[in-house]
Amino acid sequence: MLVRNVPEDFSRPEYILKNNPLTPTTLVIFWRIHYDRGWYYYLLEKDVEKAKQEFYVCGLLDEGINKLVGHKTAREMGQNHDNSNTLDAMAHFTNVLCCDDKTLIERRIRLTYPEHEGYVFKDKFDQSIIIDLFFSLFRKDMDRVEQLSALLPGSHNAKQFVFDRMYIEGLLEGNLAKMQEGIEGVASPKIHKRRQTQDESKLFFTWDNVILSHYGIVYTKIAWMMGYELDIQAPLVRVTKDLWPVSPLPTYDPVYSFFQLK
Repeated sequence: MLVRNVPEDFSRPEYILKNNPLTPTTLVIFWRIHYDRGWYYYLLEKDVEKAKQEFYVCGLLDEGINKLVGHKTAREMGQNHDNSNTLDAMAHFTNVLCCDDKTLIERRIRLTYPEHEGYVFKDKFDQSIIIDLFFSLFRKDMDRVEQLSALLPGSHNAKQFVFDRMYIEGLLEGNLAKMQEGIEGVASPKIHKRRQTQDESKLFFTWDNVILSHYGIVYTKIAWMMGYELDIQAPLVRVTKDLWPVSPLPTYDPVYSFFQLK
């Protein structure tokens, strides 16, 4: 089955919260529910407003996870994974950008986690560098943007990120042709296949594996946010064309009271 049906009562968060403590893992489960709902509304029901509302909740859940983890490392939390799975993940950043809530985006670009600097400057993980570069660009921290740009040619998987570097160079130069070619390349079948989320059941991550290029979507959205109205043709990006223009909802509903975490 290519796309799962996600009805309103799918994995009710209220039931999960009643039967489980409020932990980062619980919020990750919630995030998955709202992520699926958002793409269900956008791709199948063609309801952009409902999709943006779900993406907004995903962004709040990311903040909730970050607050619960605090300044603890994965080792201190007794976990095998750290908050890079939230803050450095393109799917998570796609939601934040595409919901079009300016205040949520402004808060997002200031979030971090204890291992982040090591992942960027020591391990040189490509995705961590790229996300940090965009955060820095939105904060207008051009010294850090320049520092991060210099890391990309020697990053962990530099050979697989040629088109990403092309896009970033084009964005910083204001070169539309470079931006366009970079996004089309990133969203090409050859590059996208290498970045698919592997899941043996084939029931999860359908959006990511088959329908969407989150790298291409994020790059296109950022270009539009900066005034470059690119007309991307790659199917894995073009399917989201109704999300490219910046068009916030009149109001957003946080849905959950536990977002008042201290």
